Amino acid sequence: MKSILRWTLFLGVLLFCQSLSAQSISGIITDEFEMPLPGVSVYVKGTSIGTVTGFDGLYSLQVNAGDAAGDSLTVVYSYVGYATQEYTYAVDPEARHTRNVILGEDVETLEEFVVV
Repeated sequence: MKSILRWTLFLGVLLFCQSLSAQSISGIITDEFEMPLPGVSVYVKGTSIGTVTGFDGLYSLQVNAGDAAGDSLTVVYSYVGYATQEYTYAVDPEARHTRNVILGEDVETLEEFVVV
């Protein structure tokens, strides 16, 4: 019983320490009329780290310092019918960034869609 308690405590401390070394990027994504956009892809370029916005346009990413290539990381915001945006952040394990993004329509791409 004591062994299980020790392992549980050890894993809890390990997870807590890992969360302290993670960089947090969060915010809300809207269109040009300030309406939240659900289902927007938000991911770190060159990695498999990403998320999708909720119905209220909110997103949150946790990035470990080892996941970034070099001194910075690039976060990509993309949605069908809207222009893709990229923002670069300095790698700082203790940083908590808030980035509210406004996506504008991509008229050229919209002309290529056919609705059946």
